[in-house]
Amino acid sequence: AREHNVEVQFASGMAEDLGRFPAESFHLVLSSYAFDYVTDMQQAYKEVWRVLKPGGPFVFCQSHPWFQAVGWYLAGDPDAPEIGDYASWPAHEEWDWAFEDGTSAPMRGHLRPLSLIINQLIETGFVLERFLEQNYEDVADASPEELERLPYTYPTHPDEQEYRVMRKLPFTLLLKARKQGPPTEE
Repeated sequence: AREHNVEVQFASGMAEDLGRFPAESFHLVLSSYAFDYVTDMQQAYKEVWRVLKPGGPFVFCQSHPWFQAVGWYLAGDPDAPEIGDYASWPAHEEWDWAFEDGTSAPMRGHLRPLSLIINQLIETGFVLERFLEQNYEDVADASPEELERLPYTYPTHPDEQEYRVMRKLPFTLLLKARKQGPPTEE
C-alpha cells in the first residue's frame, strides 16, 4: 500500500459480528489464519458477505484440514499421538501457546473438514474463484533474492522431520471467493 500510495485501514474484531460496519462498506475482505479460531464459520461468512460491496472479493487462508488431521502426526508431534479423526469433524481443540519468553496463553481452535469450509462459503452466496493448497517453501537452495520474494519462510526449523512433512503436505488452505447473489436461507 505504501509503495503505491494507497490508503488502507485495518480492522480487527469478532468475525461472527461485524455489526459495527455498515452493509456493503468494504471493497475487499482479507483474513490470514483467523478462521482457524472462529466458532461459527457460517455466521462469519454471512457477516463478510454483508459488509462486502457487490462483486467484492473475499480472500482468506487458514490451516489446511488435511495437515491438521495427519501432518502433525506424521511429523512426530507429541501433542498428536494419532491421526486426527477427520470423519468426526467439526470439532475443536485446546492447547497452550508457548512464547519465547516462557509465558503461555490458552488457545482454542476449530477443526473443520474441507467440504464444510467450501460448502458453507458457497451456501452463503459466494462464488469460489480460486482454491490453493500451499506447503512450506523448500528454501535450502534459495538465493537471498528469492527469499526476499517469499511471503514467509522457515529455513531453520528446529525439528527437521516436521519441516520435511510441511514441505510435502499442504499446510495452508487459500481461498478466493467473490460476493454474488444474496445468501441462501437455511
